[in-house]
Parts: sequence; C-alpha cells; structure tokens
Amino acid sequence: MVNELGIFTYNNKNEPVATILYKNINSIKMYDIGTEDTNWELRIQIKDENGNLKWKKFPQLYYMFVRNKNELRLHFLQQAGLFSKKIEIEQWAINHFQSLVKK
Repeated sequence: MVNELGIFTYNNKNEPVATILYKNINSIKMYDIGTEDTNWELRIQIKDENGNLKWKKFPQLYYMFVRNKNELRLHFLQQAGLFSKKIEIEQWAINHFQSLVKK
C-alpha cells in the first residue's frame, strides 16, 4: 500500500513485512538488477534509527496477481516528491514508470 506516509507491504497473511516512510528517505535512484534484459528497479536511501544512511530496495510486492506494480511505483515516487522537496528523485525514474503505465 502506498499512501501519504510511505509504502507498506504485507504478506499473504496480511502481516506487515516492510515499511518505508517518506520522512526517512534521503534519495531515490534507479538501478539495473542485472538480468539478461535491462530490468530497472528503485533503490531508496533512508536514514536508520541512528541517523546512518542505508540503501534499500523498493519493497517486494508479495501478491503475484498485483497487476499495477508500475502504477504503485509511480505513485510512490510522486507521493515522495509531494511529501518533501528535500528528497532527491531521479527524474528519469518518474519518466520510466510513466512510460510503463501508459503501455
């Protein structure tokens, strides 16, 4: 689930498994996960409880039937940008997921 606070993912038992709050995000970048075809994913730099910066992957979307994964990623990027102008978001990340949603 993506909302005005961040992204929250749940397993098939509806138990929370990952949360990334916008207030903890420093930057969002794209990276190639190294498959045969170029497969771009989001990496999120967050501040942990001690104030240290760490990189995380965009949370795993556990349900196989989620058909709007790219829309969720795009919504996450747009919400992060609205939450704070201090979050560095690569513009081409937004452009990339916009192009996938339009297909």
